[in-house]
Amino acid sequence: MTGEVWFGSAARVGEVIDYSTADFDFADWARLVLQTDDLGRLHERMLGGNTQLEAARRMAVGALSDAFGGIEETFHRFVATVAVGALGPLVAYQVPPVFRVQFAGASSISRMHKDRDYSPSGPDSPVLRRNRNVWVPLTPVRGGSALWVESAEDRGDFAPVSLEYGQVLVFDAMSLSHGSRVNDTGMTRVSFEFRCLPMASHAWPTWCGVYRRTALHLRGQRPVSGPELRLEPDGSVRLDGVPLRSARYWPQGAELVWDAEDGCSGRVTLRELAEPGHPVRYVFSGSLKRSGVDFGYIGERDPGPAQ
Repeated sequence: MTGEVWFGSAARVGEVIDYSTADFDFADWARLVLQTDDLGRLHERMLGGNTQLEAARRMAVGALSDAFGGIEETFHRFVATVAVGALGPLVAYQVPPVFRVQFAGASSISRMHKDRDYSPSGPDSPVLRRNRNVWVPLTPVRGGSALWVESAEDRGDFAPVSLEYGQVLVFDAMSLSHGSRVNDTGMTRVSFEFRCLPMASHAWPTWCGVYRRTALHLRGQRPVSGPELRLEPDGSVRLDGVPLRSARYWPQGAELVWDAEDGCSGRVTLRELAEPGHPVRYVFSGSLKRSGVDFGYIGERDPGPAQ
């Protein structure tokens, strides 16, 4: 896998990465799902008669999203190979990705924006700003079918990022304004994208710490002492010594999942709360089963790093 520096490193701004379509043939899967031999000419199959453009776009995106299970294992391997190769180890990444279809002749499907503008936790969330986006076209893109991105924050010098199938753009969608324009290329664009949180030395410590809990016995609503949640600098997450099984991440939090042999199982939601004029807080809530007893947990991170 080779990388072409586009405007800085992927960890800071953006980078174009090549990958093997023989190992990760997402386009073949998409052609089967959308019942076409040529994704670039998808508009010829889906548009016509009484079919409206927006209705057809939603239909195509819905079909890809519904069929994601057919490539989920391949997607995880892709993340481990391509995204990790560009960004280093990841704390978490978005599953499933977001699918996009922009038919030939269609207007912009997203105005110029920064992803952090849409965050419930606020545009200055320290964790949110450390996310990076991986943008994966399943068709060649250029000009009106490409993603348009500024070269530096607030510079406004938007230019299309031309890519072939087998290339991805890894970039800072939180800080760089980006979007699409009228697709005047005569070819439909099919793509997907997902967000990653790199486990870089400047990012993960923001979440690290010991999270103290108050547990509510779900049957009797009786307050009892709860175990602690620890997020360690090495990226590990443990609940009273029990290691995390998996996590799903979104901009302002994560869903942490346990399923251990000692009888600990359940889910906890970890959230970042950013309120104007107040320090960022990290809180959690959820339910777990320990030794056959169900508990509901609410708590907050102690000040200071993990010990």
